[in-house]
Amino acid sequence: MKLLLKILVCCTILTSLSANSVSKDLEFVDSIAYVLKTKYAHKSLKEEQFGWDLDKQLLELKEEINSGKALSRKALLRFFNSANDLHVCINCFSTALATLPFEVIEIEEKYYVVSIDERVLTGRMEPGDQLIEWNGEPMDAFVDGYLLEEYPLQNPGPGMRNLAISHLTKRVGELGMAMPKGDEVRLTTLSLNGKRRELSLRWGRKAEMHLPFGSHTAQKVQPKALLSKTPLVVKRDAISPFGMSRTFEVMRSSEMGEARLGEWGYANQTGFLPRLGKCTWETPKSHPHFAYSFKLSNGKVIGFIRIPEFMAGKGKVEKFGEIISRFEKSTDGLIIDTTCNPGGSIFTCYGMLRHLSKKPLKLLNEEMMYSDDEIFVLEELEKRLLFCNKDLDVAQLISPMVADMPLNLEDCKKLRRGCCYAINQWREGKEKTDPAPILGLDELAPAKSVYTKPLLVLINRKQLSCGDYFPLILQDNGRAVLMGESTAGAGGCIAYDLSLPNRLGIDGFSTSPSTTYRPLGGVIEDNGAEPDIEYRITPEDLASGYEGYRAAILAQIDSMIPEKLPKLKRS
Repeated sequence: MKLLLKILVCCTILTSLSANSVSKDLEFVDSIAYVLKTKYAHKSLKEEQFGWDLDKQLLELKEEINSGKALSRKALLRFFNSANDLHVCINCFSTALATLPFEVIEIEEKYYVVSIDERVLTGRMEPGDQLIEWNGEPMDAFVDGYLLEEYPLQNPGPGMRNLAISHLTKRVGELGMAMPKGDEVRLTTLSLNGKRRELSLRWGRKAEMHLPFGSHTAQKVQPKALLSKTPLVVKRDAISPFGMSRTFEVMRSSEMGEARLGEWGYANQTGFLPRLGKCTWETPKSHPHFAYSFKLSNGKVIGFIRIPEFMAGKGKVEKFGEIISRFEKSTDGLIIDTTCNPGGSIFTCYGMLRHLSKKPLKLLNEEMMYSDDEIFVLEELEKRLLFCNKDLDVAQLISPMVADMPLNLEDCKKLRRGCCYAINQWREGKEKTDPAPILGLDELAPAKSVYTKPLLVLINRKQLSCGDYFPLILQDNGRAVLMGESTAGAGGCIAYDLSLPNRLGIDGFSTSPSTTYRPLGGVIEDNGAEPDIEYRITPEDLASGYEGYRAAILAQIDSMIPEKLPKLKRS
């Protein structure tokens, strides 16, 4: 009898603990849903584009919890990924990492090796090889299953699909991804000349470690505490950042350790293109920008500069301006490579754009969902901007650089008007502001050093956010020709490092509180920038070191440069 009573008591306690756990899980997901409802600007867009319904996704997650399944990282990852938004994600306290020594891209619904780690795979796999099977399963079936498992989407947008495929060979625990089962992967490949190979590779793994709270690089922001310590606009940028999504920050960072950043990796410093010609000048390796100049066979001199990302960095825009000044004097045309650019600070993006047009550039508009902490910062900023009346005041009152973009008095007036607009819209009780220039900056005046000659911008599917904005602004202002593939289309700023107490190892999550519009109108989210000259990378490009792509680029820039007039003969 006593034993039976003990069993009943234990069962009662376990039932109570289980009910308490379910209740906490439900409260946690309700809190996340509340944040998304008040800070996610693309809800209606995603419903129109993909049939996404936040309430429906929340209900499915709750039903799973109520059925007895404990809330997990995997379930939350699927919940966030369902939005089909590159700015919406979770981040975890995790150091787990699993990598294979090659990268994959999709070309016309087939999967190709795009780059390899030659320390491991020389002679066993080559760029341009098609992946036929993965662990004995046809590649298309394997990818479809992988997408449904990690990204519960029957029809993922191009941006999400490309991100998912880039993760096939790089699984990152900090991004909430499950590590692959087993240590070995069996692959079947087919070379361009029809040679079939079978090989086995082992996952390179980094063990899971327990991290102290808040140990990652993304800073938790307490706006009032920071006001007296750092430049004010940078704090506003941190609260509702025009910055790189944590997903891409992690993928490009040194935290990935042995996960070698491949040629097609996001934010690769030099990119995947070989040099387009014999260099007549080149930046040193220590320079923040990879740039060089070369001659065409007809004697025209071409400049080339790579922009891998727009993360704010001291002197980055200034150094960019110095290269532009050199190219204006020494080249006939300029190629800017923005491929695989995951974005960054919009102020760094604007700072670089200033050097590329002698006419003012019309800029982006946005609808913004503000919260009270951001309005607090904007009110303080507006007060400081009120007292700016000369360049010295700009430096003293709000910092000489806003995330690396030099400010002038006219910029300050526009910033103040932008602050007032946002504050007034907030006071009127609007959930989302009416479309208006981002922080009041409607036009961008030229810098002192400006490039005035033909400009060709290379774009591809693996660029987003400011990687979308930069080419779009140039295109809509008639300043550049875009060549390549449509960009991913991540059209909003990011509110990241949002955190709620939990026992799931979830460090934080991000959302996108704004909808951004291009200068000539049209939503950027899910649309991106379309090329003026379309060029799709081919398997032959991968195998040949991009010979076809290189030839097309050179022919295009040559066609944009008028023939030089013959020199006058001396009498």
